[in-house]
Amino acid sequence: MQFKFYVLFMKAQKFAYNFLSTKTTREKYLICTAISLCIVFVILDFVYMPLFERYRALSTLHTHTQREFILSADSMLSAKNAHLEQMQSLQTELSHLESSLAPIQRYISTQEPPFNPFAFMPVVIDFVKNSNLTLTSFAPYQALNALNIEGTGHFDDMISLLSFIESYPFLSIDFFHLAPRGNADIAFDMLIVDHRSLRQEPPTQEQIREAK
Repeated sequence: MQFKFYVLFMKAQKFAYNFLSTKTTREKYLICTAISLCIVFVILDFVYMPLFERYRALSTLHTHTQREFILSADSMLSAKNAHLEQMQSLQTELSHLESSLAPIQRYISTQEPPFNPFAFMPVVIDFVKNSNLTLTSFAPYQALNALNIEGTGHFDDMISLLSFIESYPFLSIDFFHLAPRGNADIAFDMLIVDHRSLRQEPPTQEQIREAK
């Protein structure tokens, strides 16, 4: 295969030598110039131009990709800033809500359960053991958060009982009736209520009678 190319090359060289040997020096220069121009044209048309077109296409693609990347980066940065502002706004609102709820939470944490008249009866009985009071009647009203107590005893012991009852948070005396007895004792009738319920509607005498 290489031998055939060598033979063809030698024949072409011999043909060119014979062809140029019959030409003048000026004609030889013209022929060389024409051949050089043809070679340059072939290189430009089949080598340089395709490479240049490919370079221009790649450059355009690179510029477009770079522009898209910059736009995408700007969009991501804008979205990130918007998200950050939204998070800061939510954090501020959350802090405001927490500060607003703090007094309510403190109030709820200090709240005691609703007054249970049934549970309070043994407490009163235990207190009067060391006094001259005699308890004759208990009337608990669970629905009204109230406890009606009737009894007899000395006035000083009644005052001690009233002070003891009102020492409990949220408890108060709604009414306290006294009636003289034949001896030194005094009959009393009181209604203990949870004054938190009085903010809505205190139990009336009719409600107490209906509950009885």
